[in-house]
Amino acid sequence: MKADIEALNLSSRKEFYKNIASQYPPNVCSYSLNCNIGNPLSTLASIPDFAHKNNIRLYLHIPPVHAWFTEAIHAQGIGDFYNLWIGELVKINEAVAARNKREPFPLWDFGGYNALTMEKLPIPGSKEKMQNYYEGSHCLPTAGNAVMNRMFDHGEQSPAFGRLLTSGTLARHFEEQKLQRDFFLSRPGLAVGKQDFLHSIDGLVIKRRHKCSASDKEGS
Repeated sequence: MKADIEALNLSSRKEFYKNIASQYPPNVCSYSLNCNIGNPLSTLASIPDFAHKNNIRLYLHIPPVHAWFTEAIHAQGIGDFYNLWIGELVKINEAVAARNKREPFPLWDFGGYNALTMEKLPIPGSKEKMQNYYEGSHCLPTAGNAVMNRMFDHGEQSPAFGRLLTSGTLARHFEEQKLQRDFFLSRPGLAVGKQDFLHSIDGLVIKRRHKCSASDKEGS
C-alpha cells in the first residue's frame, strides 16, 4: 500500500514538473540584467514614477507561485540572477521615490518558499484538491485573499507569509529563503522527487541555455 501511494505521488510530481517545463521562460537570460536586449527591468521605473507624479497609491508584489516554480529557477542554475532581479526591483522602487521626494511604495514578496507556496501535491485520482492553487502558477481565491489581507493589514493573516522588501530587509529575506528552501527539499518523499524533476527538465534547460548563448553572440 505504501509503495502504491509513493508511486502515485511520483506520478503527481511528474505531471506538475511537466506543467512547469511547459511554462519556462524563453531562455535563461530572462532573469539576467545584462543580456543583449538590455535590462528587461529598465522600463519598470516609469510605472512608480507615473504613480508618484499623479498621487496614485501603488502596491507592488511578487506573486506566490508554487515553490516548485522557484525550484525550476534554481535548477537552471540562475537562482542568483533571480535574487539580483528582486534586488533590482527594490532599488528601482526606492530610487524613483527619492527622485520624487516621496516614500517608496510597499513592495511585497509572496513567492519563494513559505507555508502557502510549499503546499503538498495531492495524489492523482483522489478527490483531494489543492487549497491554494489551480496549478503551479495560478492561485485560488484563498491565496489571493491571503495576499490582500497581508498587504492591506486586514482580516486573518500569517506574519510568516509575505515579506515587505526594502534595501534594509533584503539580506535577511534571502537568508530566510535559503533556510526555507533547505526545509522544503528535506521533506520526506522529496529526495526522489527532486531527482525526477531535474531529469525531466534537463534537456530543456540545456537547449535554452544554448539558445541564450547564441542570441548573445548575435547581439555582440
